[in-house]
Amino acid sequence: MRRGQAFKVYFRDMFGIMCWFVVGIVLTVTVVWLSGIAYHRPIPISELLYAILLALVMASFGLAIHYFRRHPFLHLLEHQIERLSTLDSVDALMIAAHLGEHRMFVRLVKCYVQRATEDVQRIETKRTFYEHFTTRFAHQMKTPLAVLQLLMGEARSQMANDPQASPSQVGETLDAIEAEHQRLSEAIETMLHTVRLQAFSFDAHMTEIRITEFLRTIVNDHKSAWIRTRIYPHVESDNPDAIVHTDEKWLGLICEQVIRNAFQYGYPVDDSGNRTGEPSEFWVRVTTSDDATHIIFTDHGIGMHARDVRRAFEPFFTGQNGRSHSRATGMGLYLAAETAKRLGIQLDLASTLHQGTTVRITIPTAQYLSPYITNQRDVQQ
Repeated sequence: MRRGQAFKVYFRDMFGIMCWFVVGIVLTVTVVWLSGIAYHRPIPISELLYAILLALVMASFGLAIHYFRRHPFLHLLEHQIERLSTLDSVDALMIAAHLGEHRMFVRLVKCYVQRATEDVQRIETKRTFYEHFTTRFAHQMKTPLAVLQLLMGEARSQMANDPQASPSQVGETLDAIEAEHQRLSEAIETMLHTVRLQAFSFDAHMTEIRITEFLRTIVNDHKSAWIRTRIYPHVESDNPDAIVHTDEKWLGLICEQVIRNAFQYGYPVDDSGNRTGEPSEFWVRVTTSDDATHIIFTDHGIGMHARDVRRAFEPFFTGQNGRSHSRATGMGLYLAAETAKRLGIQLDLASTLHQGTTVRITIPTAQYLSPYITNQRDVQQ
């Protein structure tokens, strides 16, 4: 912006007012002069010109005061526009603002600055989260891929060295390959769910779910994993016909994350934390009350340290167990907690080191969803 632009801006803004002021003076003088003629008492032209001059001088004086009161603010605006000043200079504008309208304008700008700063911080937080998550995901993919490559090489060697290899030998290799394939699939699903969670409001669909049958289906989907890990599941309910109102897919995600943690950490250990090699049990209990339905998952595995329980739902947090399990991502319980929050479900965790972990899902009885559920059922029919 060129030098003196502030005065030009002020003059352009006030030009209309000055024109109307001049018109007002001319009309006033004309009325006075015509009145003098009508009453045969004409006013000398010199006195009329003197009155006009006096009015213009006083108006010029008032405009000068008006301009110089605004000049610091306008000059600072001109300076900041030329220098492309940072948003922090809004405080300097507030100091230079002497008029109420200027202070209101600066407060509005500060509100915009605050909102923009918050938006930038949210974007930066999300960017950092995805950068960290993508890096962690890439590293997690390396291990299963390397193991798969080794297992395939081992299978080729067995077939080349011993074409008559027993089915049990080949079966062990195939089971190992299947386990690594399952880990790859779970990691990819975790990444996809993390992305989908950002658009949760467009992906949720509340339905009626027979919760006991729903949980049995999820547990039975992992038969091979239960057998491989020697963890035997049990599902029991005080009301086999209990129904909850929530999103089936996202509730399934929460339950899946809890079950996957049981596969990884649900094996029994002794007081020193060493694996005993004995089989273990995993319990899924459903209890109902007037205001909620509770799903309680209990394993008798390695448990968690008390200091880790408080941070169990933080993203990328693996705790003490993560140090002994290099494949831990720290995303499973975070995804479960974020999904539960969006569904209006309460998720609680309690754990005792070397004894086991209990995860409780509390689904409130949502009576306000009944009209919505009924309408959805009518649409489907």
